[in-house]
Amino acid sequence: MQNIDTAIAGQYAYRLIGQVLFYFALKRKQPSLKPLEIPSDAPLPASLRPFWNDVRRFDYEALFKESELDTLVPFSQEAATVLRTIIEELSRYEWNKLRDDVLGAVFENLIPRTEQVLLGQFYTPTKVADLLVAFAVDPGSANILDPGCGSGTFVMRAYDYLKAQTGQSHGELLSKVWGFDISAFATELASINLFRQDMGAFDNFPRVISGSFFERYVGEEIPFPPAKAGGQDKVVIDIPTFNAIVANPPYFRSQNQDDLNQDYKNTLFKAAIKNGIKAASKTDLFAFFIYKTLEFLQPGGRMGFVVSSSWLTAEFGATLQRVLLEKFKLIAIVGSRVESFFSQVEVNTVLIIAERRKDDRRDGDEIIRFVALKQSLVEMLEPKEEGYWERVQDLVDSIEMADDAIDDDKFQLTPVPALPERQALENAPSKPRNWSVYLRAPLSYFELFGATQ
Repeated sequence: MQNIDTAIAGQYAYRLIGQVLFYFALKRKQPSLKPLEIPSDAPLPASLRPFWNDVRRFDYEALFKESELDTLVPFSQEAATVLRTIIEELSRYEWNKLRDDVLGAVFENLIPRTEQVLLGQFYTPTKVADLLVAFAVDPGSANILDPGCGSGTFVMRAYDYLKAQTGQSHGELLSKVWGFDISAFATELASINLFRQDMGAFDNFPRVISGSFFERYVGEEIPFPPAKAGGQDKVVIDIPTFNAIVANPPYFRSQNQDDLNQDYKNTLFKAAIKNGIKAASKTDLFAFFIYKTLEFLQPGGRMGFVVSSSWLTAEFGATLQRVLLEKFKLIAIVGSRVESFFSQVEVNTVLIIAERRKDDRRDGDEIIRFVALKQSLVEMLEPKEEGYWERVQDLVDSIEMADDAIDDDKFQLTPVPALPERQALENAPSKPRNWSVYLRAPLSYFELFGATQ
């Protein structure tokens, strides 16, 4: 119970500090906002509400609207004294002289990585997100969703990728990047990360929605705050289909399913059935995200997920493997021999890149590319010269365009014919194929014994 109380108090504290920081930062772009000055006898945090309501004329509803946390968390006199001191100290800075990149770094590091686990937020390494974005997103016709966006790593990296590739305006970029998350706190953080890209824009409303992915549906009408001052009615936008879905779904193993709310469990299995999939009784949560993705992903669109490697050998993996071969064209499965993609939890992870099939035809020459990285993504992508996204795209192309085995200093790529894998799964539907061997064994193993099991 103490951890829950601490997490709620932590979320409230970081939300409040974020509001204060954002107000000072926004005032640089919106000089009509009043100075954030609180009389010494005025109660806190209640005295901040008129300032927050004033900001809402310019949108920023996701951050400054009233929250249940305002009533859930008691605010002591000691806390009020600390908050007043913070406001007074921040008032002394010359905010107009702060560059946008400096402000961006402040917001990005507002919550220490060590505390994100306690607050329910898990950090997806930027390079992992970038690799999946480059695999999945077509800049010329981008429409991108992260169904479990957390604090916004994927939506931010997709935004940055599109900006670099297309040079579109802030408002245009926001219209192409969507995020859902069951945590209201997470969606606030994701919204802040998108807001701060251009705090002077009037079309500044991120398509970030609080609520369960499994309760969303294509065509659902979502009311967003208007992007201009004056208190206009909300803008209603239908949830579209997407041609790219990228995500780092929650790591919740099937063994822990008994801890889930029964109604939520039922929702997961119904989502699978709706998409023609009979999920095994013990299925890891991330697999349901993939099954639900079928409703939102356009034919020819791509998904890129960071997932637990458990499905490569686990019983529930047989169903997922069939889905990835039948309803998708499985482009690549990427693992690493030198790093954990997701170091905050003790679980081995792999990347899945797959393309939604346009019809029932199967190319007999299809291959699955099993890629085991031999260098960290930072080593491969981090050099300081310009052209970062070009380096990311070069790595993606070197993987996706390969039809033959590769074993160099960067990675080992083992091409495996998809047809025999599909046939084996059809013949033994409940028996998963041991795909982990293609990420672990050297190429010499397959030269001796062949690529099929």
